[in-house]
Amino acid sequence: MYPATYKSICRVHDINEAIQFPFNGKEKQADLFLYLIDCYDVLLALYSNTEDIGYEERSSKCVKLYRKLTNYLVMHYDKLKNQIPGRLKGWTDGMFVYSVACLALHISIQPKHLIFNDRIRKFIYKIRSRSHESFNVGLWTFQDLKRTLEIIESRWNEMPWDKIIFDYLHVLECRAASFVTINTSHHILDRKNYRMEIEKNVYQLHPKGVQELMARLMLMRRSAVLRFEWNNRIPPEIQVHYLDQFVQKETRHLTTRKFRDQMQEYILEFMLRPSDEDIGSYSLRGSKVSPYAAMAPHRPLAMMDILAKSCSYATYEVLCEDIRTQNPMHILMVQSFFMSNYETNFQKFFICFEQDVWKHRHNFETMMVPFIIMRSGRFDVMYKGLIYPTPDGSFYHAILIWTYMIRHECKSVVYGGMNFTKWCETILDKPKVIAAVKTSGSRNYKWKI
Repeated sequence: MYPATYKSICRVHDINEAIQFPFNGKEKQADLFLYLIDCYDVLLALYSNTEDIGYEERSSKCVKLYRKLTNYLVMHYDKLKNQIPGRLKGWTDGMFVYSVACLALHISIQPKHLIFNDRIRKFIYKIRSRSHESFNVGLWTFQDLKRTLEIIESRWNEMPWDKIIFDYLHVLECRAASFVTINTSHHILDRKNYRMEIEKNVYQLHPKGVQELMARLMLMRRSAVLRFEWNNRIPPEIQVHYLDQFVQKETRHLTTRKFRDQMQEYILEFMLRPSDEDIGSYSLRGSKVSPYAAMAPHRPLAMMDILAKSCSYATYEVLCEDIRTQNPMHILMVQSFFMSNYETNFQKFFICFEQDVWKHRHNFETMMVPFIIMRSGRFDVMYKGLIYPTPDGSFYHAILIWTYMIRHECKSVVYGGMNFTKWCETILDKPKVIAAVKTSGSRNYKWKI
């Protein structure tokens, strides 16, 4: 046990105490450090076989500790971004947790854990993410693993989802644990900017590499957890609606420069991959970065310039041809309607973007008003802890389902005083002018008598 004058209840003496220690997410930094240092000492003792424990039992307990630490990291990732002062230059609280978790996983790894099974291979083919000829990740270099993670992230918002994604990520985490834990040659750590020379021909992964592996793997796992956390329910079928007429009418906003600038900001935010913002922020020592600055090192600048030009000058028909512009444009049209007619910020009260889901997820069960939730680039509707999925994940269908539920579940009144009858009539009811012409009939004017 690491000697310290600071009195803490987070000290542990063996791996059983480390596994059983209850985390609540409110631990002080000093308490968390002492717990992690003790865990590291315990794991080193196990790795050197100084503890009287069998191999199978040792592996089982190390896996339990790994799951405990990674679960803590996933659940409290936003709170673990503080830079650690002192000798651990370039390290954050989350990286410290991740390195200890990698040591626990590395101790439990067997050769069979580094090979993709048949189910994972089928999933790899399905999402088109194969980047190496071998299915044994134990033969991969650091660049091979980094390339695979980038491919998965690029498919993240478009790939068909299956719970096998957790098994896929776990195999990649096993390989990442080896890079984080052990020293190796420059043939394995084959990216010069991601290694540090310890002695001649012996290299260690640079903190920049540790942070990137942690960000890519943990943030993908964090995003995948949200996709499977709540149960789905069959959404209502809406046969007749007038949302298209509403959209056509609201295209007048495209003549406003502010509207187009806001649309471009949303497009860049929706194009972000799970780790882009975190990696960009780390390179600037924790400073907040814009979506453009986060994407620029990983995207062709010509593509981003063409997209900016399209947002600034393209017509409505051209904008609709690009799937990246449809959701931001529709969101801002609805936002403009609610601000003009109700003086209500629709995005604030009725949309929960993915970066805010972890902040408010504990209140979703008690929410008595339907709202639109965004996860992995798709929009769905949540009501009373149940997900009503949209057919294609677009905001267009999400606002339709939300409007239908506001009328039938809330009688068009939410939060006790917001009456959305006008909105529901605009989207779901036939326009009164059309109805009057059709029911009363019309006849051509006779110019000549």
